[in-house]
Amino acid sequence: VAVVPPALVSPFHVAVQDGAVEQARAFGWEIITQSPERETDFEAQVAIVEQLIQQGIDALSVNPINADAMIAGVRAANEAGVPVLMHNMITPVAEGEVVEYIGYDQWGGAANLAAYVCQLLADRQGVDVSEATGNVFILTGIPGFHANRRTGGFKYGLEQNCPNVTVVGEQTAEWEREKALQVATTALQQNPDIDVFYGNSDEMAIGAALAAEQLGLIPNEDIFAVGIDGNDVTLDLIREGTVTATLGVYPKRMGQVVIEQMAKMFAGEEIPYVLLTPSTVVDAENLDAYIAGETWTDPVEGAPEFDNGLPTVPEADATEDAEAGATIYEGATVAVVPPALVSPFHVAVQDGAVEQARAFGWEIITQSPERETDFEAQVAIVEQLIQQGIDALSVNPINADAMIAGVRAANEAGVPVLMHNMITPVAEGEVVEYIGYDQWGGAANLAAYVCQLLADRQGVDVSEATGNVFILTGIPGFHANRRTGGFKYGLEQNCPNVTVVGEQTAEWEREKALQVATTALQQNPDIDVFYGNSDEMAIGAALAAEQLGLIPNEDIFAVGIDGNDVTLDLIREGTVTATLGVYPKRMGQVVIEQMNKLLNGEEIPYILLTPSTVVDAENLDAYIAGETWTDPVEGAPEFDNGQPTVAD
Repeated sequence: VAVVPPALVSPFHVAVQDGAVEQARAFGWEIITQSPERETDFEAQVAIVEQLIQQGIDALSVNPINADAMIAGVRAANEAGVPVLMHNMITPVAEGEVVEYIGYDQWGGAANLAAYVCQLLADRQGVDVSEATGNVFILTGIPGFHANRRTGGFKYGLEQNCPNVTVVGEQTAEWEREKALQVATTALQQNPDIDVFYGNSDEMAIGAALAAEQLGLIPNEDIFAVGIDGNDVTLDLIREGTVTATLGVYPKRMGQVVIEQMAKMFAGEEIPYVLLTPSTVVDAENLDAYIAGETWTDPVEGAPEFDNGLPTVPEADATEDAEAGATIYEGATVAVVPPALVSPFHVAVQDGAVEQARAFGWEIITQSPERETDFEAQVAIVEQLIQQGIDALSVNPINADAMIAGVRAANEAGVPVLMHNMITPVAEGEVVEYIGYDQWGGAANLAAYVCQLLADRQGVDVSEATGNVFILTGIPGFHANRRTGGFKYGLEQNCPNVTVVGEQTAEWEREKALQVATTALQQNPDIDVFYGNSDEMAIGAALAAEQLGLIPNEDIFAVGIDGNDVTLDLIREGTVTATLGVYPKRMGQVVIEQMNKLLNGEEIPYILLTPSTVVDAENLDAYIAGETWTDPVEGAPEFDNGQPTVAD
């Protein structure tokens, strides 16, 4: 196969190429990479593509300098029967057949970066973000699609978030550091009141930051510099405090995705026309999480991006569902039934559902048992709600087998049933959709995080880390099984020398976890990590450790699952180490959004997989701001079989 960058002047394109080469070699493939010397030489790039086609390659991916010029290369490939992909680009060329476009939403990413800048200025001024003021200078790339989208999206983000911030200058630096240094030096000499330099690329942001330093300005105090790419050199300069932030677009991972998509194509699998890769605003707070890949989310099918001066994803009309653009179903009465409201997780899910239902103008009924052990009461609640003439119902069952009776009652009454925080089909009865995250996979990721934590403390490779883990399990059943099994699996895969020295239920509750953890530590003071199947149990363990005189995050670590607000506060305070954030409030909103689609007659997937993210002090603010959220995707069911949800 062949991969053709625009040039290798920018570290971004080097990283994409490195990722592609690494993945191709992992597959045992031969890979040819070739590019022009300069990012302005589109004729040379087309000639390279035409020459590669003559060499009998099986597939080609190109990041075109000029999309219109590359039509000739695409046509040549089409005639030779060589499938063409394009990467770092999700805008279809005007002519010729391209199998797949792989890249991130440049407008949307730039708009998110602008929102970050608005908050930066607001924080410095101590005002609300909408009241922030300041002067921004934009360093653009070579005129064309990429520069247009990254500049337009950034300006749009400023207008939407801090309309009083002014763009005082805009000039091309042709993607290059040295040219940006020259342009920024002149700009600052002419206007010393510039607060922010925004570069369409990281290299230009670096040039601006260096110019400011040379003129005696202090980065991140007197002036800010932000860019787009997420290159390694930029990440180093963020750590040093020279560059403020970047829109990290995972260049090396993008290169790997290109090869992975080629492999799917060769295997005869269907691949989407547009594959949207993620982007994340990266600063000193979430830098380590980005580098560790914790902020990465799997690419999803997306919409093309056009050079039209408008957002890639249009803003929803007030009369439309904000997520899908579907008309709101009028006058619905729906019900959401948690297992109980003892845990802040279920309170947050309920809050999200109520908020979204009210935004739609719907009536919503929420009801639950007093305790998470009372499955009979939960079934009775469902059966009573069905008698009230509801239009749809979503339940998070305490006991899936017991809830079959409730599902059957709903089926007989013609009330559609969804289940949330669960992607395991019940044995009988018709459930329209299951909405939730992969509990095994999420727990395994949390275990990998714990392995790295121990390795870093010991100064060894992660595979050599040792330590003692105590697991606080939930009420015996599916959820506890998957979260415990996935965590153990993650330990085995990443740090096999770490030992699980104890395992005991605390029934999802903080107080019971405090009691169990206190006894465990008294019997075994060498415990290094407490893992709770839920946040509340992790909190109980952390409090037990503190009461016994241990210092959290030094003597002992406590991690859990949920991402509840109280847990996030305790992560910030340094009491709890980390959580698997599963966006409980957003999950509740998704439940109502899916009901809306269903009631409008739209097809919805049987399994809707919501995201999960390991959250610690590094990426805490990004998680809270919703920057780590990714749209749910169709997924596979999760079974209580002691195996990963998605097979290795």
